[in-house]
Amino acid sequence: MQYLSTYVSQDLPTEVEEVEPDTQLFWSKYGRRHQGIVREPMEGKNIWRLCKTYGRLIGYPMLEAHDLRHGVAMEVYEQHHDLEQVRGLLGHKSIETTQLYARSGRRDSNTP
Repeated sequence: MQYLSTYVSQDLPTEVEEVEPDTQLFWSKYGRRHQGIVREPMEGKNIWRLCKTYGRLIGYPMLEAHDLRHGVAMEVYEQHHDLEQVRGLLGHKSIETTQLYARSGRRDSNTP
């Protein structure tokens, strides 16, 4: 969680003008022939590819973006014990959905 907080406070502002609660976290820069450098939010397939690449490097070859989402949410819950905050973070409409995360949030040895 410390790394994510540092990223949001120090690195993300270099990608976007203003960090809002609904600001995309991960951005990509690439060159386009007629437009020059383009900066856009990463798409799901790019994040999936990064999870697979870095998951293998850290010994979790089956790592998926959902695992990261779930892990961050559970860390917030463990630190603050506030299901409503976690519900907002995850974008759940129903607190019952968030409660399912909290109940299944016990990490086992296979979870990063």
